[in-house]
Amino acid sequence: VTDDILKSVKNIWVTYNLSIQIPIIDIQHIWLIKMVVELDNALHKMGESKKNEVFQQVSGRAMEYTQEHFRPEERIMQE
Repeated sequence: VTDDILKSVKNIWVTYNLSIQIPIIDIQHIWLIKMVVELDNALHKMGESKKNEVFQQVSGRAMEYTQEHFRPEERIMQE
């Protein structure tokens, strides 16, 4: 993870006060934000072929990760 991505993730996290004070969920949310930042960086800073490559990689990871994320979040919220 580059310093650029870390700064962007931190900025989003702090600006929108996204913490819900449940560490495992907060960590998962940070990871999802990181993927969005990676996509945004690809969109604005990379050539067309690299954009497509990053989009394919990140969107695949995001789909898998979202499924992994919502199972524990739903259990925690039920409790």
